Amino acid sequence: MNARTAVRILPICAGLAIACTPGDATTPERLLIGTWRGGNPTRGSMAFTFEPDGSAIWVVDLPTGPDTMRIAYEASAAEGDLLIDLSGFDHGPLAGLTMYGRAAFDGTDSLRIDFEPGPAGESGGRPPDLTSSDVVTLIREASGG
Repeated sequence: MNARTAVRILPICAGLAIACTPGDATTPERLLIGTWRGGNPTRGSMAFTFEPDGSAIWVVDLPTGPDTMRIAYEASAAEGDLLIDLSGFDHGPLAGLTMYGRAAFDGTDSLRIDFEPGPAGESGGRPPDLTSSDVVTLIREASGG
């Protein structure tokens, strides 16, 4: 291996080592991955499945039947909570909007979450805390394996 090859390979190996550290699985963003089910009296029942690639499925039970939305999400730990932005809605009243969310884990298998819709790039309408009656409690679904 010559010096030029080593210079190209070492950053890749270092990146893989960082990406695969055991602590990575416990970050709030990584803990979100999986299927979560729950609801509340004002919002009804729903389920989210968050994938590692930033895609998600949101199923909302409506009086007319379930509505399934394939969307994108971004999650980051900030302000003492987990901030979650849902986008890519292609139908219904959320088409073209972003749902700005705030969430907090209660352990690793329970999540309280609240969202407010707004134009893309304008997160100013994000719920300021998790005290609203619109907060939904979700429970992690067992992985089955």
